[in-house]
Parts: sequence; structure tokens; C-alpha cells
Amino acid sequence: MKFFEFHIYCSLGAQAPGWILNLATRRRLPNLIKLRRHSPDRRAKTELSECFSVFVWRSVASVFPMSRRAEWQRKRRLLAAQAENREVGALPDQGDDADRLRAGEAGDDAEGVALDDAEGVALWPPRFDMQLVAQLSDGSQGAVYLTREHAAAARLLVLKVRDLGSLSAKQAERAAAEHDALAVLAGRGCAYTTGLVDSASEGGRTYTLTHFLPRGTMADWLKSPSAAVISEHAAQYVAAALTCGLEELHSAGYIHRDLKPANVAFDADGRPVLIDLGLCAFLGGTAGAHASRASSLCGTIPVLAPEVLAGSEYGAAVDCWAMGVVVGHLLLRSSLFDLRATSIADVQRAQVTALENLAERFASARPALSPEALDFVRRLLDPNPVTRMDLPQAKQHAWVRCVL
Repeated sequence: MKFFEFHIYCSLGAQAPGWILNLATRRRLPNLIKLRRHSPDRRAKTELSECFSVFVWRSVASVFPMSRRAEWQRKRRLLAAQAENREVGALPDQGDDADRLRAGEAGDDAEGVALDDAEGVALWPPRFDMQLVAQLSDGSQGAVYLTREHAAAARLLVLKVRDLGSLSAKQAERAAAEHDALAVLAGRGCAYTTGLVDSASEGGRTYTLTHFLPRGTMADWLKSPSAAVISEHAAQYVAAALTCGLEELHSAGYIHRDLKPANVAFDADGRPVLIDLGLCAFLGGTAGAHASRASSLCGTIPVLAPEVLAGSEYGAAVDCWAMGVVVGHLLLRSSLFDLRATSIADVQRAQVTALENLAERFASARPALSPEALDFVRRLLDPNPVTRMDLPQAKQHAWVRCVL
């Protein structure tokens, strides 16, 4: 596994600087260096510094591609601080995104409690000894913050705060299921699924702490220039890691129900980890022998399994279908199905068409791809959940068996 972890790490981050640094910068750099050697002029120093800054920013930005420059600037500072093992205090203003960064109060607070500017109440209970770094998001399901422990380890943690009064009964039920799943996974010491670090509930709010995964999500990766050079070995490792992650989740009695690139993140070593268990369902029992079945229509519609779209009861096989969609997307470097389809009938037709043309698409997009890779994806995308490849069969498949 170590070889493939190194390989995926390189695929995510190691890019030749030749294409990162544009032609204009390459032409200016030698002249500026000569100018700096022969002249103490401050303008020359400044221009040279700016030129190097352009190179460094573009090089590092290719390692951790973000959808927006402001988001990348924030994460760059956090990662630099983590590497240097120093405290992160107030972050500088970043234009239009300044209101999303809530930092500074925590650094001066002896208790480590930050205040929510909007409501004037503590963002977390006093026993959470940590400081606020940034606010990552704020939606209907709650606010998400990036925090740092005050303890010696100084880990970066993700805090999710939910106001129970603003949640519907269904949302509250799913929040409780997510909390329970995270707690169970943390107790099992799972390596390929996110687990709970700590939690609390007081004042009509719930608080959950999970580990921060610094290398972004697979969705970020697929949007980056490095996605154009995803090797089959890298896809093999991701497929093996997803298989292990789903096995950990299913053995605890849960199914994910929303496996997609945005819900697969990479830790500091480049290891894929399943995240966002907000739609998970507890079926009891163990993997392959769950005590009950689910029936609700939930998830990302264009990639839902056929049995879910049909309104039938379903079990762990829906996660195997979703894994086939994710791995197929990774190998083809594009979505298997038409993501523009919104109605169930349109999605069903799009799935039938895509599966009929699957072999031709693989042959056209990746002619050098091994037959085992195509067989792995096709068996996971079997429309019949009874004959669809399950996780034990996936672990024994020739394409991933050599990785595990």
C-alpha cells in the first residue's frame, strides 16, 4: 500500500514547474536576477520578489487546486502554519471573502472560546480547548469552522455546529444518525472513513469535531490540471481505498447513500477518506447481512442506483453502484452519466444509454486501459442489485487485489 500511497501523493501534487510557470515569468526571471546582482535598486528587489511569488503561488496552487482564489489563499496559510508547527492567529483581510473568516478572537481568549459575531454567543462549549481559524461554510444544515487545538498536538479540526431549532424533524434525525455513525467509526479506529474526535450538545445546539483533511476532495482534484494525468495505478489505489472505507462503514451497520467525488477527501498522506455521513442510514447487522433495508429517495439524483430511482427497498448494494460511478469518473476523467438530467425518468434513460456505450467510451478515452479496470467498473454498475459485485468480491477482483 505504501507504494500506491506515494503514487497518489505524486499524482495529486508533483507537477513539473515548466508548465506551471508561464512564459512571461520565465523570460523576466533571468533579467531580474542580473539586475538584482548589479543594482541595489529597491524597485528591482521588489520586482524580483514579486516574480518569485508568482512562481511559488502557481506551483503550490497546482498541488491543492481550489475553486476560488480566496479559498486557496486561506488554505495556503493554514497548511504553511501546520508545516511550521506554529499558531495561527488572525488572518489578514482577503477582499470579498473577509466576512467569511472569523478569526482573531480565539487567539486572545484564555478559555479558547470564540464568539459568534451575529448572535453574541460562544461558538462552542468552553471544554473545547481550541481557537478559531476560519469559517468554512454556513448553510441550512449548520455552520462549519476550521479550528486548532491549544494542546501540544495543535491539530487542525473541523467543527460543525447545528442549531436544533432550525432543523426539521427529518434533518434532526439525519444529524443524529451522522453523529452516531461517526462515533462508532471512531471507536473502531477506521482508517478510510472519517471519525468523531469529540462532540457536545447544549443550549439547543449540537457540536461535532472531526479531523481536517488538508488535501481537498476528489471533486477538487478532478477539476484541477493534474486530473488530465491520472494514471490507472492511482485509480486502482483510490478504488481499493473506497472498497476498504465502505467495508468499514457497512461492517458497522451503516450505508453511506451519497458516495460521490465531493464526499471523498484526501488526508495529508494522499489517502482517500470517506466523509459527509449526513445521509447515512443504519440498517443493523454487518456488511452483506444487514437486518433491515432503506426505502427513502435521497442522494445525488444523477448517480443514484437504479433500485433507488425505481422506489424499491435497497441495501448496501447502492454504495457499490456509487463506487462504480466514482471509479468510472476517475478513469474516464469525466462523468459517466448526464449530470444535467433532473427528472427520474431522464436519469433512468441516461443510465441505460451510458451503460450500453460504456465499453466504447473507455476504448475511446483510455485505449491503454487494462481490461480488468473496465470489468471492475462494469460489475459494480450492474443494474440488478442481486448480481451486482459486492465488497468482498470487489476486494478479490484482480484489478484491486494486487493493491490490498
